[in-house]
Amino acid sequence: MDTAIFFSTNDPNAPEKRIVARVSKVVGGAEAQPRSVVFSTALVGEEIVRLVDVVDHTSPPRRVIRVESLDPDRIRVEIIDPKNIKPTITANTDELSTVVVARLKVIICTSQPCQIDGKIAIHLDSSPELLPVYVPVTGNVSLPVTVHPSKLTFPIRSDSGVLYSSICMIRSVRNNPIKVAVVECPKGLAVRMLENTQSETSGLVYIEVSADPTIFQTTEKVTGLVKLVATVGKLSQPIELEILCHPKGEK
Repeated sequence: MDTAIFFSTNDPNAPEKRIVARVSKVVGGAEAQPRSVVFSTALVGEEIVRLVDVVDHTSPPRRVIRVESLDPDRIRVEIIDPKNIKPTITANTDELSTVVVARLKVIICTSQPCQIDGKIAIHLDSSPELLPVYVPVTGNVSLPVTVHPSKLTFPIRSDSGVLYSSICMIRSVRNNPIKVAVVECPKGLAVRMLENTQSETSGLVYIEVSADPTIFQTTEKVTGLVKLVATVGKLSQPIELEILCHPKGEK
């Protein structure tokens, strides 16, 4: 394949010149299908596996010699045994064809909540060696239940006076029905489930945490943990609410 570049000169005998570039061989590229692995929100402990086909447009097609994760703590990638893959050839033109040369298994680590924003690199057998094909992997790993707020401070001073209670919202990430039970409540504190928030279809529960005003008579700060357990389907998640009570007169 030839291409030419024309340019002008200040030579009156040769006012215009031409440079010819000749490409003796055209090598097709490789790509991943899909080109990225995107999942929205996975729950902790949930199995997340995605398949990616590696497609080569070179004739003859090259081999995938190595794959690697650039974030191995959160993303793992494996080459599925080539013996289990029948090559898929789709002729686009007489000169270029599309061949599925490998299939990859992308596995997301969901052992703990985190943000996934990494890549996998696919290396092909090529001479000269070319840059790998990169596949972005993005998503979010979350606990099945979120709590807001997760820390309460008493007393609460407002325009209407001093308050000794506050409300927490416990929500199922996927809006699945949720049940909440009290496991442990320190002396001087009380927990009450607000009515009509633990229905069979609700993914949202409100609880009221109250502090006994007498515990504020001390001169020292009082801290404690209200322990709850939230159940969503077969999943159970412990919840701890940190409570801080300031002594009388301290703001």
